Amino acid sequence: MLDFQQKWKAKTFFYSRGVRVFLAIVALYSIYSTYTVYQKKHESMRDVAQAEQRAIALSAKNTALLLDIDHLQTDEGLEAEIRSKYSVAKGSEQVVVLVEEEPTPPISTSENKSVWLKIKRVFGF
Repeated sequence: MLDFQQKWKAKTFFYSRGVRVFLAIVALYSIYSTYTVYQKKHESMRDVAQAEQRAIALSAKNTALLLDIDHLQTDEGLEAEIRSKYSVAKGSEQVVVLVEEEPTPPISTSENKSVWLKIKRVFGF
């Protein structure tokens, strides 16, 4: 009989409201923790994808720079780069610099004004 009473006390304790609330809180906390880990996983996957894209772009830029270096190491490439940056010429050549004129604004005449503007001017607005 004593064994039955001890089982009954244990059963009433484990099915009591306090234990059920405690277990619900533990379950909610574990669900919340799992969700935050899930979010961090997706964030890290997105970061990895961005890093891979950046690595590809940097690799392409590196290849282009290596080609430019190879081109500049030749006499023709060096001469072309100097000419494009500094407007220089060889001894028998001449440099011509063309300067574009700035456009002038159109001159406004009274013939181009609308009827509405003429009426406003008559009444002083």
